[in-house]
Amino acid sequence: MKRFILIPLLLLCGCKEIVYVRVPATTPHDLHPRAASAAAVTLGWVPSAATTIQSQTLSFGVQNGVYTNDTVLAANVTQYQVTGLVYAQSYWFAVKALDVNGLYSPYSVPLNYVTTNAPAVPPPPPTNLKVISAP
Repeated sequence: MKRFILIPLLLLCGCKEIVYVRVPATTPHDLHPRAASAAAVTLGWVPSAATTIQSQTLSFGVQNGVYTNDTVLAANVTQYQVTGLVYAQSYWFAVKALDVNGLYSPYSVPLNYVTTNAPAVPPPPPTNLKVISAP
């Protein structure tokens, strides 16, 4: 089903035709971290409420609004784990929906997430230990 909205105000400008405008899908919202590890984060969100959603795109990068990584997901996906992140790095995430008319929704409100430091590596066990007697 294609979504169209009639804009009657255009008729007031002297147009002699009825004008229909395509409206993109509603924006996914409530993007939030659900679980995390040092180099990964699982994100969750509420998908677009539109019934005409074809897919969603989760985008991220290290600058707000500059997304260098995109993952296309099915329309019904509500969470996704992003792996391979750099330790102690700030990332910006956003999600948008694509409808069957080929129109993208606006991006969701961006989420800033900072990965944790690398896990501590214990020192190697001591070698060549000697017992020294006390006087």
